Amino acid sequence: MAADERERHQLYLRLEAVLGVDEAAILMEYLPPGGWESVAMRPDLAALDDRIMHRFDRQDEHIELVVAEKVSLAMAQQTRTLALTLFTSIIGVSALVFTASHV
Repeated sequence: MAADERERHQLYLRLEAVLGVDEAAILMEYLPPGGWESVAMRPDLAALDDRIMHRFDRQDEHIELVVAEKVSLAMAQQTRTLALTLFTSIIGVSALVFTASHV
C-alpha cells in the first residue's frame, strides 16, 4: 500500500516528535517519494538486462549480416577486376608473342 502525502506528513511529524527535526528529515529522505512500488527490484533489473542483451544480440546479428554482404560485394568486385586484368594481360602478351614471331 502506497502512502499518500498526508500519511507521509503524519509520519514525518511523528518522527520529528520522537527523533528531532534533523533526524526525521534524514530518515524521510531514505523513503522513495512514490512508495516502494516504484522502486526497481532485482527481478526487474534481471528482466531489463535480458531485454537489453537480446537487443544487443539482434544488433550484433544485423551488423554481421551487413559486414558479410559488404565483404561479399568487395570480393566480387575484386574478382571481376582481377579477371579483367588477367584477360587483358593475356591478350597483350599474346599480341606481343604473335608480333614477335612474325617479324
